[in-house]
Amino acid sequence: MENVDKQNSYGQFLPKNKAYILAIEQLAYFQDNRDFNNSSPNHAAIVMGNIFRTAVVDVKMFIGNLDEEVYDNEYYIKYLGLYLKRNLPLTLIFEDFSNKKSKALELIRETKNEQIFLYRLKLSTQDFKQIEHFSIGDGRMYRLEKDTKGYISTCSFNNKKVVNQYDNEFKYLLSFSELIMDFIKY
Repeated sequence: MENVDKQNSYGQFLPKNKAYILAIEQLAYFQDNRDFNNSSPNHAAIVMGNIFRTAVVDVKMFIGNLDEEVYDNEYYIKYLGLYLKRNLPLTLIFEDFSNKKSKALELIRETKNEQIFLYRLKLSTQDFKQIEHFSIGDGRMYRLEKDTKGYISTCSFNNKKVVNQYDNEFKYLLSFSELIMDFIKY
């Protein structure tokens, strides 16, 4: 695989990953309202890292499990850690809470943030018509996974209409979830 993607404005060739990171960081920084797609575990980690990096109110996630390809990613871990240090609310609903050894969960466990809430969905997702994994932040940012196996998702750093819809879905899922009490010890 060729290890360069494109030239930046200074004429430097950037590694593919760095070019993607810079593009996503710019979209997040300017709260760009365009919807865009991503399609790999690495892309998912970068988008989520930027949701954590730019969030100032809260982050809510409905996730399958803590897949190490995303949740152990160095970029993801860095910005999750910085988010948690700001003592902002993080609410996770797990479809499957079996991977308890991920770096992200370890970081959450070590954090003394009393605004971290972990839930387990009590019902199987087969009990719902169609359910997708998603993350939302600050009432404007989202990452909506259309294909969990291929990590194919639609994202935006400023689409309040879509985020409002998924915030309502999050509240609905929360009503079918139970708090994981034995996980975090303060």
